[in-house]
Amino acid sequence: MFALNDDDLNSLKLLLSERDLLLVDKIKYSAQLSDQENYMSGKDFKDKSKRIKQMVVEFNRLLNEIDLKIESIFEHNKNLVLSEIYFAVLMVLVKG
Repeated sequence: MFALNDDDLNSLKLLLSERDLLLVDKIKYSAQLSDQENYMSGKDFKDKSKRIKQMVVEFNRLLNEIDLKIESIFEHNKNLVLSEIYFAVLMVLVKG
């Protein structure tokens, strides 16, 4: 049905899995800021907030890097039509 080779399919699966983990961590740390603001002193919260914001910036950088790698896999497989690409991604997600 589609021509995504095994190496690209495996890479895509690993990248999507890593992306999911990073995204969950980014959301978790971002949520900590709003959850803990009322339970910490102003200075402690400010210090922690600064560290977490730096982590979120790094998560964003890593997510962007992964997105570019995923894009390159699709670019490498230009012969796929868009619906086949969506199907390939869906199959990777379903197979877990």
